[in-house]
Amino acid sequence: MKYLIRKKGKNKAAHIWTGQDTVCRMWSTGGIDKRRAYDVFDESKGLRICHMCDQVHKKSEYDPNPL
Repeated sequence: MKYLIRKKGKNKAAHIWTGQDTVCRMWSTGGIDKRRAYDVFDESKGLRICHMCDQVHKKSEYDPNPL
């Protein structure tokens, strides 16, 4: 699993990265400021996982018909 994390400043959470968007879709909908520097990591760097990313990810693992 990959995580999108802001490079500088205070990080609140790590977002689960699909390769093109966050699982919570904050990247594509403008909920994350793309002007800031972000990078993709293989681990969450000790940060908590974004609540929405976590919930959507859990649902998609168990739901045979994910959103």
